[in-house]
Amino acid sequence: MLMTIEKTSTKAGTGTSRTLGIFLVVIVVVLGAWEGWYTRTDYTTDAISYLDIIRAIPHWDWKLMLNPQWSIGYPLLVALIRPLFPAGPFGEWNALHALNLLIYTATYFAFLFFLRTAASDPDISLQPDKSSRQEFLLIAGTCIFLCTELCMDAASRVGPDTLVTCLFFLAVTLIVRILRQPRLSLALLLGVVLGAAYWTKAIFLPLSIVLLLVAAYGLWRNKKSFALLPLTVIVLAAFVIPYAAGLSWVMGRFTLGEAGSLNYAFHVNHIPHWVHWHGGPAGYGMPIHPSRMLMDDPPLFEFGEPFHTTYPPFGSLAYWYEGYHHFFSIKWQVRVAIGNTGRLILLLVTQPITYAFAACVALMFLAERDWRKWLSRMLHYWPFIIPALVGICLYITVHLEGRYVASFLTVLAALPFVAFCASTPQITQRLRTSLLVILILGTAANLLVVDREAVTAALHHRRYTDNPQWVLGAYLKQSGLKPGDKVAGISYGPNARATWASIDGARMVAEIGNDAYDATHPNPDSWYRFWHVSPATQQQALSLFKQAGAVVVVTDTKDPKVTPPGWIHVGNTDYWIYWLRDN
Repeated sequence: MLMTIEKTSTKAGTGTSRTLGIFLVVIVVVLGAWEGWYTRTDYTTDAISYLDIIRAIPHWDWKLMLNPQWSIGYPLLVALIRPLFPAGPFGEWNALHALNLLIYTATYFAFLFFLRTAASDPDISLQPDKSSRQEFLLIAGTCIFLCTELCMDAASRVGPDTLVTCLFFLAVTLIVRILRQPRLSLALLLGVVLGAAYWTKAIFLPLSIVLLLVAAYGLWRNKKSFALLPLTVIVLAAFVIPYAAGLSWVMGRFTLGEAGSLNYAFHVNHIPHWVHWHGGPAGYGMPIHPSRMLMDDPPLFEFGEPFHTTYPPFGSLAYWYEGYHHFFSIKWQVRVAIGNTGRLILLLVTQPITYAFAACVALMFLAERDWRKWLSRMLHYWPFIIPALVGICLYITVHLEGRYVASFLTVLAALPFVAFCASTPQITQRLRTSLLVILILGTAANLLVVDREAVTAALHHRRYTDNPQWVLGAYLKQSGLKPGDKVAGISYGPNARATWASIDGARMVAEIGNDAYDATHPNPDSWYRFWHVSPATQQQALSLFKQAGAVVVVTDTKDPKVTPPGWIHVGNTDYWIYWLRDN
């Protein structure tokens, strides 16, 4: 009779857990679709560079596909699903966001794989209320996942960061499973995951080395065979070698990727310009093939060759900055590390979930009768903790943004709840409810505060086509701009976020504008200067744009007090255009 009751109770618990799991998946997907559709309605600088690679793949343009800075993994996935959607910019937009939602959903399942693995350690004896503890972990983990993946990272961003998160969850979980029960299938799968991650973002190569060292140490510590790890390395090498060979062919020298060295140059060595670097200061070297400066006042740059992409100066940084001399300064390195640590702290203190998490940890600490056991149990999860901490440290030494460290923070934030459920003899219903209420309220506050842009856009039913850049793109297309046409820009900074040019398939070949990333630029008002130089100088600049092949000049920084002849205001936007074909 007792056995029958226990079986019935187990079945009921399983059914409840399954229903809860389905409900949480629906919530996660709906929130991801909402954030993805409403938050970011234009393309970032990175996104435009990836779009150029995506469009090169069907044409097998290897020089553009194998970009030493922008990895090919994410563009390959987009290129695979792109034919399922209509041609044109609207079909492309929908394809990108459909794929992003799929990746985001896959990332959630990868997170659940991690959570289940962490909570099912055979050395951990979960208490009799196993089902309730699992449900508690599922809800708590989902709250953490939503806050990191929607508020630090974003489903709306066109780029590989969410895919990197998914692959990190898979990699670190596979390593723990290998440590528990080494199997050939797991070793081979780990090699595939690490190789795919390297194709997705170059930083995963050094992180893969850390993960493999963790696996090696864990196997040695558990007195298990190392025989499977060489197979993982061989599979990883099968990804690394051909891809590195392709990148080296493009660069004309050996390289595993240039993203790390370029970011180090910009963020640590503080090379003066993000675009149009023409050499200096002393010791920095000289570019082998800089953009061409056609006018000094206002500064006008031409860069139509050799890349036929939306905005070549940013899309092909490795080419324009070849000739830069790398160097190491301990003072600058320490300063950058301190600054990035401050950014990480600022990132955390501006997230309401941080305070909810801290309150939950405090409650668990007070409820845990033997808190030393809880803390020692946390150390039991060192194979999860070490890769996450190393990942954060890699970014702290160069440049840190929330989307870069979201995966690592998710793992670190989930583990205290796993350890609590594993080591606490009795968890009352009241305590479980209190912890979940705090987390759910913190998650809701996080989405409303950090993601308020999406909330506002949804309430006002704003679509991406309402974005001024999309309005400009539609206007230019209706006015006769064709794919492949050359265009020019006048802006406060680089025109690297020219969504309007990307959706029209136009090529930016020249621009007036200083480097908005550099506060020490000697002429911070170069764009402003254009509107106040003599009419003859203005015509000279426009003639140079025309000689570069541009058919139209676009600006969003026109002085409202000055409107030279020939300039046309575009609708209810800040954009003005000047057709060179008519003048």
